[in-house]
Amino acid sequence: MRWIDRVSQLAVAGAERRGFRPLGPVAERHGSWELSLQKEPMSGDLNRFVFLAITPGAGAWTLEFRAGADDGSRFVRRTVGQCRTTPDELARIDQELQRILLRAIEIANSLVAIDLTGSYLPSRARGGRSA
Repeated sequence: MRWIDRVSQLAVAGAERRGFRPLGPVAERHGSWELSLQKEPMSGDLNRFVFLAITPGAGAWTLEFRAGADDGSRFVRRTVGQCRTTPDELARIDQELQRILLRAIEIANSLVAIDLTGSYLPSRARGGRSA
């Protein structure tokens, strides 16, 4: 099993216990491996997300967690924390990973509509209107 898959399995297991599910498999984007986790919104609630970016570096990898939410037209993303590790240290830093993941989930769950400060670009499919 690839090291990236082991890291993503740890994140998915911790997130699923708190109602967040992966949107898809871990995938390479812009030089990092990224995993997106979403909590199914209740009626009228925000879409809530936790993102994990795994970025290779000289001698170690950086794991960064972000929390976010959106309402279809506005969004917010906040960096929660990061740590550096190597494949050999993964078992040693498992508790730190879980701590940062839990903090990201807490932040995502606490976001409210007034926190949504970014706006998505209008979509051509919607005639130039936002969602």
